[in-house]
Amino acid sequence: MSGWPKLKAHLKSDGVLSNNILLGLDFDGTLAPITAHPDHAAMPADTMKILSSLARRRKIRIAIVSGRSAKDIKARIGVPGVFYCGNHGLEIDGPGIRWTHAALRRSRAKLAALGCALREDLKGGAGEFLVEDKGGSLSVHYRGVSPILVPLAHKIVLKNYRRLRGDFRLMPGKKVWEIVPRLVWSKGDALLRIGRLTGCEKLIFVGDDRTDEEGFRTLRGRALTVRVARNGPSYAKFFLKDYRQVRAFLELLALRP
Repeated sequence: MSGWPKLKAHLKSDGVLSNNILLGLDFDGTLAPITAHPDHAAMPADTMKILSSLARRRKIRIAIVSGRSAKDIKARIGVPGVFYCGNHGLEIDGPGIRWTHAALRRSRAKLAALGCALREDLKGGAGEFLVEDKGGSLSVHYRGVSPILVPLAHKIVLKNYRRLRGDFRLMPGKKVWEIVPRLVWSKGDALLRIGRLTGCEKLIFVGDDRTDEEGFRTLRGRALTVRVARNGPSYAKFFLKDYRQVRAFLELLALRP
């Protein structure tokens, strides 16, 4: 991967800034800093201002593609005209589209039962774990939990997950285990769907977590992909160090005519 200086030069030389753009952005760790509790995550005010300005541009469409539910991410941002893609792209709520993948609807009852079992097994001596049911996927957060407790909790998650593993996948993320429906679909597929709907000529996707890698892989050769990390193996072509460099990237896009 190449860093911010090369990404900036590429944007200026490749004609990206003159195209109709669909800009896909993850939320936690990309637009907003990671917090100890997912309920505390918030986009910095200056980033929100830039995002709101970009959303009003005629030649740019914005899609927030998150592991959170579409309802959650829409409530946290609330910018008009933006596409909100929740549950890793399995639901889309935006201008001209309100869509939910059939697998997400089928999975809700099983995930609710799994969430109850995990909360019961993880309470007590296993530390401050958060089991979050997002209506189509399940997250077990362990940020802030003592590292000595994590291996035991992982065994508990695996034991419960294996009862449903034919229908679901377990994906590790940043201090979180994600349990999602097992199907060939990623955040990249959601962005391609929106791209077809909007007729955008250029697609950009910026994400920070291992759960974004499937999206990068789907979009290889079809989009400009950016991983928010300190470099390392990735399907993304470019990288930015943190959410602050993402803000600088958005500022550059805002300079386009």
